[in-house]
Amino acid sequence: MLTLLLAWLADWPAPGHAVALLALCGAWLKGVAVVEQFMALRHAPWWLRGTVHGWLLLVCGGLLASFL
Repeated sequence: MLTLLLAWLADWPAPGHAVALLALCGAWLKGVAVVEQFMALRHAPWWLRGTVHGWLLLVCGGLLASFL
């Protein structure tokens, strides 16, 4: 459902960086859901979860910085 919402949002013409911010927040949310549920990091050691979540935050933050 979130993928369809983000695809619809990508075609929505809006001024400014609001659409990019919403799309990247949605991508981060989807990434967290995939990491926790399908990669089974919910029961992984704290350092492994921290590394994967930090990488995801770094990538989304870097992309966001490139839009601003």
